[in-house]
Amino acid sequence: MGAANDESNYHPTPKRTYLFTVLAETAFLLGWLTYYTCVANQYWNLMNDSYNRAKAEEEAEKKAEEAAAKKKKEDDAAAAKAAKEAAGK
Repeated sequence: MGAANDESNYHPTPKRTYLFTVLAETAFLLGWLTYYTCVANQYWNLMNDSYNRAKAEEEAEKKAEEAAAKKKKEDDAAAAKAAKEAAGK
């Protein structure tokens, strides 16, 4: 007979002990997986922070340039209108 069929190797475990063991193992594994996920996510964010910061700076610079160009265009239009009114008087 094989070891799996040998009745002398069988030790019955109470249902309460079995459930406690399974639930404790599950809680332990879930805790470690949650911790690992959080640490890995934080590490990823820190590693990509320089790229995200550079991208945000480029976008801010582009918006500032667009705002400056729009203001210059408005100022030029106002100056042209004032020059036209002065020439018309």
